[in-house]
Amino acid sequence: MRLWSLSPKYLDKPLDYINAYLSEIYQEALNRGYLFNKSKISSLKKKLKNIKVSIGQYEFKHLLNKLKIRDKNRYQS
Repeated sequence: MRLWSLSPKYLDKPLDYINAYLSEIYQEALNRGYLFNKSKISSLKKKLKNIKVSIGQYEFKHLLNKLKIRDKNRYQS
């Protein structure tokens, strides 16, 4: 599964949101026992607003199709 559909240089979201996203990736990496260099992620000192993500996005449908085969419990959730 791709993390980005396009190069991050094209993203128009503030850096705080990218850091928040990477912080979540870092936490998931720890949960799975992966190594991840957190030193390049700025620490967040403020609460950010949620960004709405459309369920109709291609990546979401693509992930669901993969989960249906690989992990039925996660697909159901």
